[in-house]
Amino acid sequence: MTQFQTQSPVLPASQNDGITNGREIGAFIVAEVLKTIGAYMLALAGVLSPLYLWAIHTGGHSLLLTVSVGISAVWGAAVLVLFILFRSLFGGVPTLVSHGRDAGSATCGGEIGAFVIAYVIVLFVIFGLNELFLAHVYVALGRMLAPLLGLGVSAIGAVIVFILFLALRRPMVGR
Repeated sequence: MTQFQTQSPVLPASQNDGITNGREIGAFIVAEVLKTIGAYMLALAGVLSPLYLWAIHTGGHSLLLTVSVGISAVWGAAVLVLFILFRSLFGGVPTLVSHGRDAGSATCGGEIGAFVIAYVIVLFVIFGLNELFLAHVYVALGRMLAPLLGLGVSAIGAVIVFILFLALRRPMVGR
């Protein structure tokens, strides 16, 4: 639930003292959508296929997993940068983060740490689920339906990342 402040000359209406606000949520959605579009464009173009083939032929499953985790980390960093950028552009930086200063104060170390921890937790849960059973489901669905499952898993993962991020942010920002 979001709690919006009334507009004042010092703080814009988009900031709040609650957990989050609509503009911040919108910024995260835009960042995730752009990441997803980028990932699917690279996948459809086959840009990363040589890297995956090299990994599986050189080091087998363990190197393939390492490469996959590395690529996922790059996507996570891209989401974080886009999220911070769009949140600032949308005027959605919460008071908790800006400490009552200008909304251009986009982030702090504790907030970045909260995002990284949330992202890593969800990343490893998804990789674990892939190892346990999702990989078999992707194969069973085939080339036409597997991307839809991937999109669903990605969307659910993004929601969980954002919820964990919000839960971790308040204690890590120190307010």
